[in-house]
Amino acid sequence: MREQGGTRLTSLKAQLTALGPEASDGEDESSEITERRKELKLQIKLEQAPSREAAEAFERANGLIAEVDEIIRARQAAQLFELRVSPLNPSLIMNSVKDLGASLSSIKTEVSEARGSASQNILQILIWFFIAALL
Repeated sequence: MREQGGTRLTSLKAQLTALGPEASDGEDESSEITERRKELKLQIKLEQAPSREAAEAFERANGLIAEVDEIIRARQAAQLFELRVSPLNPSLIMNSVKDLGASLSSIKTEVSEARGSASQNILQILIWFFIAALL
């Protein structure tokens, strides 16, 4: 994007260089060359304007991104240092032990129910196991 119009700008600068250096105060330069030099300088300014505006917009966007990054980092740091409930709190440990006990008793109940249904269907299980072994 920054190279857009670069060949035109290069061409204009080359034309300006081809006119030679500007005449100093004591030297006279033809009015045609002076006029052409002014036209070329104006065209160069017009060609450079979009890239300068783009560079300005880029720097503005870069600044906004830096500000947003700073805000995000500040929020993350605040969350990191925010005090929360300690996992070593005795009241929380007691609730965890109660929940663990309930889970273990639920597992025990499910295992005993599965064992009971397996003992009722042991003949079918053995037949299917024998058929699977033959295959």
